[in-house]
Amino acid sequence: MTVTWTSGYGISDAEPFVEWGQKGDSMHSPAVTLTFSRRTMCGEPARTVGWRDPGFIHTSFLKDLWPNHVCVSPCNHLLYCSWLFF
Repeated sequence: MTVTWTSGYGISDAEPFVEWGQKGDSMHSPAVTLTFSRRTMCGEPARTVGWRDPGFIHTSFLKDLWPNHVCVSPCNHLLYCSWLFF
């Protein structure tokens, strides 16, 4: 199964993943992240008045699913911490 979602986190900000499985049993599936920019659009109006920043598009592939079983699958981001010292 494929799970796709959008967010404001790029791969330099956070590690996207889906945590899923039956109740009490948790699996962790990493996600790939894509985005596109105004420069990649073919022309007007997509490059001008029609442009909307898409954020980041994350896709994770869930494998070894069980037929006829309900799974819980929240989409998550493991945020990277950075320390700033003065």
